[in-house]
Amino acid sequence: MKLSPIEKKVIDHLRLKGAQFTDLEIANSLRLNPNTVHYIKKKLRKKGVFNKYNYRVNPFKVGYNYLALCFLKLSNSANADEIRQQLLNH
Repeated sequence: MKLSPIEKKVIDHLRLKGAQFTDLEIANSLRLNPNTVHYIKKKLRKKGVFNKYNYRVNPFKVGYNYLALCFLKLSNSANADEIRQQLLNH
């Protein structure tokens, strides 16, 4: 499935930050028009990109051919937030 750069931005926002944000909040975060965000979400929902109504991205529909789950056990949890942020950025 081909996705526009704007569609990818919306998907990444929903994938990384969750679906609890309104279209306006997502639009402000991505510097887009709220109507654009609403239209993109509606279009992607019809294409089956999202699993259920919580906007969990179906990775296979958007070209991710694999899914990796990673569990870490930290011996020193003092750096847990920093490690989590670095993992999310990669």
